[in-house]
Amino acid sequence: MLRFLRGGRRTAGIWWLIIFGTAVTFIIGFSVAPNIGGGPQTTAASALGSVNGQEVSFADYQRTLTQLEANYRAQYNREPAGRDANIMKEQAWAQLVTEQVILQQAEKQGYGATDEEVLFAVRNAPPPWVRSQPAFQTNGQFDPSKYQQALGDPTVNWSPLEETMRRMIPGQKLEANLLSTVKFSEPELRRAYLNMSERATVTVARWNPVMGAIDTTGFTEAALRAYYQQHLGRFSGPARSQAVIVRMPKTISPAEQKATEERAKDLLRQIRGGADFAQLARDHSDDPSAARGGDLGQDIKLSQVTADLKAKIAAVTDSAVLDPVLGGNRYFILKVVRAPGITEPTFHARQIVLTIQPSDDAKQQDAEKIRKMREVAVKKGLGPAAAAMGVAAQETGWFSQQMMVPQLMDLPQGQQFAMIAAKGSLSPTYDLGPQLVVLQVKEHEAAGPRPFEDVRDREVRGAMEIEARLRGPKAAAERALAQIRAGKPFEEAAKAEGAAAVEKTPAFTRMQPAANLAGSARAVGVAFGLPIGQTGGPVEATNAILLVRKDAAEPASTAQYDSLKSTVSQSLLTDRQNRTFASWLEWLRSRAQVVDKRGEVLEAQ
Repeated sequence: MLRFLRGGRRTAGIWWLIIFGTAVTFIIGFSVAPNIGGGPQTTAASALGSVNGQEVSFADYQRTLTQLEANYRAQYNREPAGRDANIMKEQAWAQLVTEQVILQQAEKQGYGATDEEVLFAVRNAPPPWVRSQPAFQTNGQFDPSKYQQALGDPTVNWSPLEETMRRMIPGQKLEANLLSTVKFSEPELRRAYLNMSERATVTVARWNPVMGAIDTTGFTEAALRAYYQQHLGRFSGPARSQAVIVRMPKTISPAEQKATEERAKDLLRQIRGGADFAQLARDHSDDPSAARGGDLGQDIKLSQVTADLKAKIAAVTDSAVLDPVLGGNRYFILKVVRAPGITEPTFHARQIVLTIQPSDDAKQQDAEKIRKMREVAVKKGLGPAAAAMGVAAQETGWFSQQMMVPQLMDLPQGQQFAMIAAKGSLSPTYDLGPQLVVLQVKEHEAAGPRPFEDVRDREVRGAMEIEARLRGPKAAAERALAQIRAGKPFEEAAKAEGAAAVEKTPAFTRMQPAANLAGSARAVGVAFGLPIGQTGGPVEATNAILLVRKDAAEPASTAQYDSLKSTVSQSLLTDRQNRTFASWLEWLRSRAQVVDKRGEVLEAQ
């Protein structure tokens, strides 16, 4: 392939395809970064798992992780550590899984890459990990002239890049062809413009649900099931998982604890002797806040402080550096400064965190405990395996990707793992400082309607109860509407029938509706569909019944449509392409058979 690169042959016919694929994809091209220009090397050959039977190698994982870390350093000007470093490891795995399902689908559909396409891609569309190489940059930006000069250097082996581009191009072609099917008509474009530009002002009358006891004798099993079938869309949701978590405290000897305590006392002596707290934090602290000189980034109120520190901090009238405090397997040195002019005592804080480092023997003991627990967990489950070792396990309940999961607040990478791993999968062992943590996927459900048994009591019965509580208010709104149509003023009729509120909205668009409409898409539709002066409804919103009177309208400008047409068109196309690609990708991933062996392989490295 190298002879084509030196030969100067050109294939401009595929330019649009390469550039389009590179521009729209956020998956293909960010992993499998070969080692040109002195990049990191690895000799590990172990498979970390597989996707539909195709192995994911340790080398691919390490290269992907290396690129993510390089991006982090470029953005934040510091090394990734702690929580950020752990998240990156999970992102690297998720990225590889996603890349594999795309490339496998491309191969299945017969996409390939010719020598001419590879040559053109190498010359004109190098992937991000190449563009970020220092040798190809000037003042921190990719320099095409340096890159082109390097391409002609006979001492550089470009075959790894060529092979990577050969691997990438089929996936880019598949993505490009998929997104090229996304279209819209002129009426759809005009509707998108109207949604952004047309404005309405309305008056809204709101009736709240009836409170107190209601008749639920009709809520039989058959009625609940029938309601569920009639409203399946209400009881659908994104992909979700349940997980079991085990947190095993690290083994720490008294000697190790004493050594770290002495380090903390020595730093304290330096600080009280005039040394700069922030600089010592940067040099010695094990916490991510070290990059900020130990600054916690926000003020803390006395009511938020733990009981063991409250009295010490409350005694600070100006500023103070407190004696080291032991928390878990870490010593904390706090510098607190009283914030002026605040009623509740409030302080700005910096910290130095010193982690007690276990001995090699202690690490081996903990590793052996984890190994035995994992062996049992594969056969009997993580909960029973932990119980047999005298360690408690937690269960999360159902959660989706975007939910805040209390048990995983300090382990976001575990949440990512649980969302893409198969039922029964064991996570890698996560090192969270004082603890070693292992997670197992208890259940996993694809996006779509939830099983009736899961939503029967709360969601289905709850929806039927709300409807029952809104029947009376809806009847009152209908009576008010009849009075309005008979000539009674809107406000009088609504109040006479017990409306909880009658409010006039500010001008709003379909894209940014007024809060008074209670989040009801139907109410927004009524507002824009009514002639001025007319009343529509009743509309059932979330936990309310609404009547809507159209007070004013601001039509969209035809002249502005002509000037904004290109912008609106691009926005509409991008939105549809993103939604199409996301749905397709979710479909691919939901069908993939993913085997994750990182837990056993990485710990053996």
